[in-house]
Amino acid sequence: MIANYSLRCVSWIVIVLVASVLHAEARHARSGSVVVMTRNLYVGADILRIVEVESPSDIPLVVAETLETVRRSQPAERMAAIADEIAKRKPHLVGLQEAFQIKTQFPGDFFIGNPHPAEYVEVDYLELLLGALEDRGLHYRVAAALANIDVELPGFAGLGPMGEPLFMDVRVVEISC
Repeated sequence: MIANYSLRCVSWIVIVLVASVLHAEARHARSGSVVVMTRNLYVGADILRIVEVESPSDIPLVVAETLETVRRSQPAERMAAIADEIAKRKPHLVGLQEAFQIKTQFPGDFFIGNPHPAEYVEVDYLELLLGALEDRGLHYRVAAALANIDVELPGFAGLGPMGEPLFMDVRVVEISC
């Protein structure tokens, strides 16, 4: 008798909860609510390797290796996949973390005081994503952006004709928007 009563109570609670959820969803749809989505764009490499080097003289080689890993991570294809997710869900707002810009300069001037920041854009994840969204007929714009990181370091770029090391500058700007 008590078990039967408990089962009926649980059944009514489930029915009331389902009805409440359905009512809330219907009210939510009528209210013109805002759908939000967040994505971490991920740079495509472990950039923290640079701060874990044993010696400062290792930095240029680790920077060059990290840049090559980013290039091989297929940024355009990854941003296209994220654009497909956004196209499927069609959110009103999309929050992005780690929308990196990778900029380079050759020859680098880091070792002479870095008078000119690197400006050649190797990869711009935000622009890749916005372009992929436009290709899908979706029109998003940046409402607000915050640059969290803006760091420039020397990267090994090979050897010159006399066997001398050549360096480039690699600038990493990480943006949340």
